[in-house]
Amino acid sequence: MINDFLYDNPEFYEVVFPPRGKSEFCMRIFEKYSTETPSSILDIGCGTGRDLADFSKHYPDCVGFDAAQSMVSYAKKKNPELNVFTGDMRSFRLSRTFDVICALGGCMNFALSNEDLDATFKTYQSHAHKGSLLLLQPLNPSDYFGEFRVPKNFFMPYNDSMAVGEMSYKLLKLQQVVERTRTWTVEGQNETFNDSMSYRIIFPAEISYFLNQNGFDVLDIFESDGSASYANKSMYVVARYNGC
Repeated sequence: MINDFLYDNPEFYEVVFPPRGKSEFCMRIFEKYSTETPSSILDIGCGTGRDLADFSKHYPDCVGFDAAQSMVSYAKKKNPELNVFTGDMRSFRLSRTFDVICALGGCMNFALSNEDLDATFKTYQSHAHKGSLLLLQPLNPSDYFGEFRVPKNFFMPYNDSMAVGEMSYKLLKLQQVVERTRTWTVEGQNETFNDSMSYRIIFPAEISYFLNQNGFDVLDIFESDGSASYANKSMYVVARYNGC
């Protein structure tokens, strides 16, 4: 379930989530783990196309898709040269393969069931050839189990004022699903609006299982430690398609 004000208003999404060097961080991963310099990149869940635009400055063949039409429209408007599509990560097919496939920003966490996860990993597989590198950035499960270490408030400029988004979370432990509700209040104005979403928390052993079932060998799983330019603590998974 996704009803997100920021996804519907991508210009605010980019204010709340500034780039912080993530694309540069990812490109260092591409170069470190690829057997040769990549020439083609697929960005699944490309959002506003910000990372894809950075990738396209270094790699000649970059394609992205996202389930949110509003995000894709914004990406095309901001960077008309980008090759972006609207599509569901569980079923979208481009009938071609890429040297690098990435799914950043926790987009894979919107696969709530095992069936959704399997379908999503089959999308990764269908766009891979032997040796293709896969980079995933799932939400860090350590932020949700135990003490919640996730944002409680977001702030953004809105209509010549400031909007404050206050979040509350409900963790369904058996399903490993987080239900998040958010109320936006515009300071000094009698205006509020709400949004909500659900996402699944996925653990490394689960990710490794689905990768292995779909022909990928795990190369590395790590957390950024703050020493990189992209300083947020996140979980990253790097895998290579073995052609099976």
